Amino acid sequence: MSDYNRLDLQLTDKLNEAKDNVKYLTTLEKFIEPLYNSEPAAIIGTLPALMNAIKMIHTIARFYNTPEKMTGLFMKITEQMIYNCKLYITRGNTKNYKDLWIRDPIELI
Repeated sequence: MSDYNRLDLQLTDKLNEAKDNVKYLTTLEKFIEPLYNSEPAAIIGTLPALMNAIKMIHTIARFYNTPEKMTGLFMKITEQMIYNCKLYITRGNTKNYKDLWIRDPIELI
């Protein structure tokens, strides 16, 4: 097999992987959007559907079901959930946490 044919096969394989990844990640978009636009209480309601969609990707996807990619996806989701909660608790002021210590703990919870 020539170098050209080998490169052509590698390029075709990577193109198919990219298309597959886009297809599956696009299906997650509606479940991930609340992580950016909703309050933490609303996010809780979307988590079962999000986990089910991720489970389906892990089961079906040809390229995106590796432990590395699944771990990366869960890390990004977790980081966004933490950031969203931080915004909510600090009322959008993530630079100044001083008022957290003077606020009513029940209100924070």
